[in-house]
Amino acid sequence: MSRWQLQPDAITSVLTAVEGDLETMNGAWSAEALDAVSASMSASGPVGADVQSALTAVLNSQGERLAAMGGRVSAGLVGVESAVNCFEAGQEEMLEECQTHMVASAGSGDFSWWYGYERPAGAV
Repeated sequence: MSRWQLQPDAITSVLTAVEGDLETMNGAWSAEALDAVSASMSASGPVGADVQSALTAVLNSQGERLAAMGGRVSAGLVGVESAVNCFEAGQEEMLEECQTHMVASAGSGDFSWWYGYERPAGAV
């Protein structure tokens, strides 16, 4: 690839959707949600005690996995957001640097910044 082809607006849209999904997942596995499931299972009485115990173990196990996954998703969101911000800032810095050198070259006739130390054949 000869140049960057990032679309910051499209990336931001995807990140926003992922953040929403993460919030939904976190809400579904929140302590309150798990307590509500446990309370519902308690209503089954002694007959469902074994089922309640097994279900609680499964939910706790999955809750730990989902918490770890949520942490990785959050880290990924921060990383991508930072990368996009750096890309956008880099674009602005490159533009400013190019404009500065363009004006300087136009005034002095020195195009060495553009071509390095070697001027291509035919360069002024």
